[in-house]
Amino acid sequence: MDRKAVRAIKECANIMIDIDSDEEVVDMCKAWSDAQEDAARRAARTASILATVKTARKYGATDEAIFSDIIAQFDLTEKEAREYLLKESA
Repeated sequence: MDRKAVRAIKECANIMIDIDSDEEVVDMCKAWSDAQEDAARRAARTASILATVKTARKYGATDEAIFSDIIAQFDLTEKEAREYLLKESA
């Protein structure tokens, strides 16, 4: 598929598709596969972080301790760590 069409699909559907700047055409089968794999990795990481927060709270860890732990363990920014603490509170 040509790059302009791929860019339009990427923007309209809000899909994470890598477009190499050197290629005139994009292998959409590979692009879709890569996007699905990336989404699965991100979902697994999110689940792991939320499970860590939930388990730590279950065993009495303070949010401050959990905050520091998930930043170090998952290489998060402070903003990301706060968001995960809030997600698990909801």
